[in-house]
Order: sequence, then C-alpha cells, then structure tokens
Amino acid sequence: WDSLAYFIANTLLAIICIQALKLIFAVPRPGDETLVPLPLSFSFPSAHSFCSLVIFGLVGLLIFRALYARGISRNVAMAPGVVLVVLALFIGLSRIYVGVHWPSDVLGGWLLAGAWLAFAGALYTAGARQK
Repeated sequence: WDSLAYFIANTLLAIICIQALKLIFAVPRPGDETLVPLPLSFSFPSAHSFCSLVIFGLVGLLIFRALYARGISRNVAMAPGVVLVVLALFIGLSRIYVGVHWPSDVLGGWLLAGAWLAFAGALYTAGARQK
C-alpha cells in the first residue's frame, strides 16, 4: 500500500506541477499545421514528456525494487525500467514530430522529470531503508 500511495501522490503532484509551470511560462504552441489537433494549453514544458517520464520512471523504480528484493540480479531487475524510460523518451519525440511542441519544450519536460525522479527516488529509497 505504501508503494501505491507513493505512486499516486507523485502522479497527482506531477500533473499539478506541470500545469502550473505551463501557466507561469505561457509559451505559445509552434503553429497551426500539426498532424493532430492543436492542444489548447501552453507549450512549455511538455506535459506529455514530463508526465510520461515521471510515471514510467516511477513504475520502473517500483518494479526494480520488487524484483531486486526477490533476489533477481541488479541488471535483470533494471531491464523493465530501461524499456519504460526509452518508451517515455519516444513519447517526447513524438510530440515534436506531430508539431505540437518545440524541441525545447520536450527537453525542458525531460529535464524537469529527471530532477523529479531523482528527488522522488531518493525519498522512496530512504523510506524503504527505514523500514
């Protein structure tokens, strides 16, 4: 239950944070010629890039901790997380491809997500050590 609460809290806080940052920066979208309908929100930072990396990174961390605790080797336990992070990176690239984000929007989302995961992962690991 602790892991579920950790995941839900991080997901909700990440969504709130990214929407607040979009309103603070208020960067317009690249243009009208897109492969998908142009979203109504601002462009920077990319919410898809940020949220997909945060969510997939958290799931990867939780899978890693569960597998490693059961005696699976570190490299094998890391494999699902690596696959999930690569998938999240492709989601960010797809936002540039369809024309709804500037490359800087996606990079900003990834960098913010990396910082978020580093902090959230450290908190989760510290909490797991105390138990």
